[in-house]
Amino acid sequence: MVGLLRGNCWNATRVCAKVLERLMLSSSIFMLDRSEIPGDPLSDLIRLAAARPTYSGEMRGGGSWAIRMPRPEGLKFFAILRGRVWLQLRRDEPAVELNAGDVAIMYLQHDFLLASDLAAPERDAHEIYVPPKPRHSSVTLGDGSEFHMLGGHALLDAECGQLLAAALPPLIHVGQDCSEARMLRWLVERLIEERATCASGHALMTQQLTQMLFLQALRLHLSRASSLLPGWLRAMTDERLQPALRCIHDEPGRPWALEELARASAMSRTTFAVRFKAVAGVSPMAYLTNWRMQLARHALKNDPRPFSSWMEELGYASESAFSHAFKRTTGLSPAQYRRGGV
Repeated sequence: MVGLLRGNCWNATRVCAKVLERLMLSSSIFMLDRSEIPGDPLSDLIRLAAARPTYSGEMRGGGSWAIRMPRPEGLKFFAILRGRVWLQLRRDEPAVELNAGDVAIMYLQHDFLLASDLAAPERDAHEIYVPPKPRHSSVTLGDGSEFHMLGGHALLDAECGQLLAAALPPLIHVGQDCSEARMLRWLVERLIEERATCASGHALMTQQLTQMLFLQALRLHLSRASSLLPGWLRAMTDERLQPALRCIHDEPGRPWALEELARASAMSRTTFAVRFKAVAGVSPMAYLTNWRMQLARHALKNDPRPFSSWMEELGYASESAFSHAFKRTTGLSPAQYRRGGV
């Protein structure tokens, strides 16, 4: 009897788990884990790109040194806690000086140089990281008394991440003397404090502060909208376009008309269309289609259900209409994409 009861309980547990799994899958995958907090287009883009900044280690230096660093995986960022360092992105380009309190975010397809002295003999980073260091490594050059830096990285989704990466310059440098950098300075100070005290929970606190540091530096870069090229990121910083963008991101499957989006942004149809194209680099309807296709890519990779079960959430009433739009955008059918054709 006890065995029977245990068996029934086990079966009931499995059934409940299956029901819960189905309920979770049936909820919209296009909400991008917003929880109960109202979304915004930039947060949606970062979530879709799977950009999760993580603390990866620190470096201390003293005396004269120069390190040739390998090509970063995804986005690489530094927070300078003490002293200064030269950062040279390319051998034939001038170096940039980073000082205490500065934050740098890089997206590079090649190696780069970090140095206290640009005339110092270069050492390959692999010499310093051999034997392999732990995930959260600490490296000291010389006596380590003059320079201290925290580093982190954000790996990106292989395709959706390119949407974010393509809109970024090779280097974002936010100086501690920037008038808008008060929050950045506060975060750097908290990081210094956490690394110095190693109080209970310091590992998790360091991780959270690192994420906030990355996002705040990105915010400050985006606040200089005049320097941004037309594209997704510039559109997301445009206050007049933000209401329309929120409409698209909140309800991607709604059959939006140009007039509705213009009305949301309190502009005439013509003024809205012209401004949107100038800022975003594409028309409002093209942006809507592109965003739907980014969500479709995400769903095809992360939702095991047939696309026919969620395509209406993206505004497509038939499989043929969705397949045609997807192939026109990506060059692949949904089935080919899901099988790993990209």
